[in-house]
Amino acid sequence: MNNLFTMYGYELKKLVQKKLLWVSLLVCMAAIAFSILFPLLGTYSANGVPISTNYEQHLIDQAHRKALSGKPIDQSLLEETLAAYKDLPIETNYVLTEEYQTYARPYSEIFNLIRVWTGMDKQAVVQWVPDEATLYATMMGRFEESSINNHLTEAEIAYWQGQADTITTPIVYQFHEAYRCILENFLIVGFMMLLFTAIALSSSFPDEHTHRTDQLMLCTANGKRRLYWVKLFAGITVGFVGALLMTALTWLLCLCIYGSEGFDTSMQIFYTNYAGNITIGKACLIAYGCLLVTAFLISIFVMFLSELFHSSIAAIAITAAMILAGALVQPPAEYRILGQIWDYLPTCFLAMWNTFDIRLVSLFGTHFTSYQIVPLIYVVVASLLAFLGRRIYCRRQISGR
Repeated sequence: MNNLFTMYGYELKKLVQKKLLWVSLLVCMAAIAFSILFPLLGTYSANGVPISTNYEQHLIDQAHRKALSGKPIDQSLLEETLAAYKDLPIETNYVLTEEYQTYARPYSEIFNLIRVWTGMDKQAVVQWVPDEATLYATMMGRFEESSINNHLTEAEIAYWQGQADTITTPIVYQFHEAYRCILENFLIVGFMMLLFTAIALSSSFPDEHTHRTDQLMLCTANGKRRLYWVKLFAGITVGFVGALLMTALTWLLCLCIYGSEGFDTSMQIFYTNYAGNITIGKACLIAYGCLLVTAFLISIFVMFLSELFHSSIAAIAITAAMILAGALVQPPAEYRILGQIWDYLPTCFLAMWNTFDIRLVSLFGTHFTSYQIVPLIYVVVASLLAFLGRRIYCRRQISGR
């Protein structure tokens, strides 16, 4: 057992001593930090007219949203919001007017929610007679519209209808900017994790063959199989820790900038067409939990490719091609099964709309959401790849002597 830990430490040291690993990790971490901080940088302009810095505008909006925090979006708040917008001057640059800044802007968050929940444009909302019952009925109707667009079965529609029925109305607005930021940056964090893993682990196995050190590595009492598992777990450790560091950076920056308020905010405040009865804080935990499971699979996948082709370039190229394909290709919605399988690939799944996909998977009469079933599939696939990789590794060593 001590020998195994010694070998594990040696393999881990081989990986972490590579400059390319640290460069790629720092670049990915910097990209994530920039993505989070970017909205606060630069000058804020309205219709081409510079007003102030984005950070100053952020502070104003933050104060307005905190003032709304804890208020139910009920008849009273709807009437207040519409009253604040009715007296705005009819101008293209109405946001520059004193009337907007003084009366309407404090309610802009609620006004925008009304627009999204009802599907009405600005002018239609201004002329709308506020009615709480109509607002929530329309919101539920948009759930049904989304179900049709995604070609859901009757059983799936019934499942989501049951979820929607458990949503308590009126929904309470809460200041939730940290968790909004965490979810908005989920895709970039996932992309950086995939990129880092491909670069960091693509040379794990090929280096032995390239440097002709594989014969020396096999001079061990633990044998080829144990050596393979040691190398594999060392690679998984690097991939998982890299994903964990990126996750920690994202949460730390968002929470430090915006505070921790709003964990219990209804998901419908942020992801307005989602019928699931979960909070935005729980959604953040689910999303980044899925990211860590994906890191486990993609680490094994990259090392499998590197051993299969004996080439780090091939492993990086194939992984990069899959990432680009995931970003650029989307099967037509009518090809339901194909589209669902495609969106469950690791290079597609780490987009919020796929992690919280309303298309379900039915097993033994029970429906599972994507974030419930896909991580389990990933664990099974990762295990199969690991055992197949071991077979290739052991056979390749024998045939290559």
